[in-house]
Amino acid sequence: MNERIQEIVLGNQGNYIMPFFWQHGADEATLREYMEKIQGCGIHAVCLEARPHPDYVGPQWWHDVDIVMEEARKRGMRVWILDDSHFPTGYANGAVKEAPDKLKRWYLEEYVHEVDGPLEGFRIAAATDLGSRQRMGRFFERPGETLVAVVLARRQEDEAGRVWYEQLQDVTDQLEGGWLKMDVPQGNWAIFTYQGTKQDGWNEYMLYGGLPLVLSFQAPDQKISFLKALFEETYISDIVGRHNVRNKAELEDLLNILSSAIGSLTNPEKLSATFKTVKKKKISSNTIKKYIEYLCDSFLIESAVRYDVKGKKYIDTPIKYYFTDMGLRNARLNFRQLEETHTMENIIFNELKIRGFNVDVGVITQ
Repeated sequence: MNERIQEIVLGNQGNYIMPFFWQHGADEATLREYMEKIQGCGIHAVCLEARPHPDYVGPQWWHDVDIVMEEARKRGMRVWILDDSHFPTGYANGAVKEAPDKLKRWYLEEYVHEVDGPLEGFRIAAATDLGSRQRMGRFFERPGETLVAVVLARRQEDEAGRVWYEQLQDVTDQLEGGWLKMDVPQGNWAIFTYQGTKQDGWNEYMLYGGLPLVLSFQAPDQKISFLKALFEETYISDIVGRHNVRNKAELEDLLNILSSAIGSLTNPEKLSATFKTVKKKKISSNTIKKYIEYLCDSFLIESAVRYDVKGKKYIDTPIKYYFTDMGLRNARLNFRQLEETHTMENIIFNELKIRGFNVDVGVITQ
């Protein structure tokens, strides 16, 4: 008998699948029953999906986790737990927003000034490049800068041109009125000034979004490459494979149109007309409607329907569509078309949804 088949017959096989165990606040009996059924299917691991739970990281959630863990230990199963209440992750269920500033992520700007010693009474501004920088194709003033440290370091270079620094000295306490005054020793030195700002965090969020792994990359090209690969190799490939999409090009064209028009009122009929006039392609409104449903199911976009404030009723069409992560949206457009107003609208929509609000598009009919 085949070794793998024999393992399965004897119940000694490894685990080859790890399904999501969606947490909806079910009663204890239901949780235990599901763990039993999952094991009965030959599955030895689960991933707790926390988002739907009504009391995430609250007493009831921990109680439910205890039950699942107890069943897992009894059955020799492994458990993974998703780390947040909403997609994309990184909110710690709101704890990050309410945390003290010292616990929040800050962004550092590094400024370097090289100087050859010896020099007596050397004097230089603490940061020689403050005031403006390039963002989203325009210059802007940068508020909220906080001086973190000024460091003096000896610069070394070998014959191959490799540069490194040693003999680091913290000279922050030698600042006077924003100026560094000191005697520079013999040799080649570099003065590093570090400025911390939360404004840059906001700027990066608008540009690269809030996916946790994006934050682990330092260079912009790394962030861009990751987001583009994630969009193409994970989201699009998954949608095409899951729903047996025959015309991938149509789906991608629709994504481009929706990415270019975040916050704009539209509907499948209008989008079908756009395909006909702009793309010179004939695609039915029903097909477009199905594609949009696929995109919503994959958590790429969300919709906001119109509400007649005066008539107190919903209007089925047109609808606004927003991306759940701005980094993915911008990656889709190759980081072009970066309008700050539309970006802000999309982010506000996401923030309201994260906080549990129902978001509609208000309209007053005559």
